[in-house]
Amino acid sequence: MIEAPAEQTTKPEGFRDLVFIDPTTIKIEESTFAGLEITIEGEKYEGVRASLALPITDPEHYVSLRVGATKGEEIEIGMIRNLSELSEECQKLIRRELKKRYFLHVIHKIIEVKEKFGFIYFDTETNKGMRKFAMRYEYNRVQDYGEFGRVILDTDDNRYIIPDLRLLSPDEYKAFTRYVYW
Repeated sequence: MIEAPAEQTTKPEGFRDLVFIDPTTIKIEESTFAGLEITIEGEKYEGVRASLALPITDPEHYVSLRVGATKGEEIEIGMIRNLSELSEECQKLIRRELKKRYFLHVIHKIIEVKEKFGFIYFDTETNKGMRKFAMRYEYNRVQDYGEFGRVILDTDDNRYIIPDLRLLSPDEYKAFTRYVYW
């Protein structure tokens, strides 16, 4: 008889369990530094940043609160399940912080697409006006958005959404798929 291996009980260094924050125990204020000042059950955190687990498909749920000097040093304090469970003032502060991090554009028209030196350059008309941006010519810079849409991440990690490729004109579709064929 072969015995099943024992379950691993130790966690990798730096790993923490997911902690959901009770909305009744959190206090959120503007920070004198960057980010927010957050107090949870008497413990205070300064310079807290908010990020979304599902920024495009579910921006009202699963908000991660993180603290740390750089992206690699960030530690998650906890996660808010639903923004609407917070007070109006707390929601306002979190939403303001999220707006800084997530700047979404919806592309209505592609005017030009060209490639040069490992970058793809887009000239587009968006819901926020005319925009020119560049993305690295890498497959992970374009992601699926539903069955027929795409999300493009530019060099600054801004998100440009094409909700449905089928709604592009034949010329726009040809220009896009000439370089983004995956």
